[in-house]
Amino acid sequence: MPFDDVVTMVFLNSKGRQEDVPNELTQFLRYVENSTWENAVTEDLKKLHKMVGLVKHDEEVEIRYMKFWEEREKIRREALEGGRIVELCR
Repeated sequence: MPFDDVVTMVFLNSKGRQEDVPNELTQFLRYVENSTWENAVTEDLKKLHKMVGLVKHDEEVEIRYMKFWEEREKIRREALEGGRIVELCR
């Protein structure tokens, strides 16, 4: 799917089964699937885990996320009501 920007989209499947996946990617996907300290097996994943922990416990981030989520839901509801989108999954 081509876009007129410089963004590269990569789709990762943490449930996939493929033999030639680099070990670091496998470790990252395992961490994404279950973000525990035990799955943070590399230094990079340990740093990531610490940052995730800080963000999860930051009240300002929580408030901003909730405001974002509420605004997104408002836009979605308005689009549904206006017939601009069709809800496929309920």
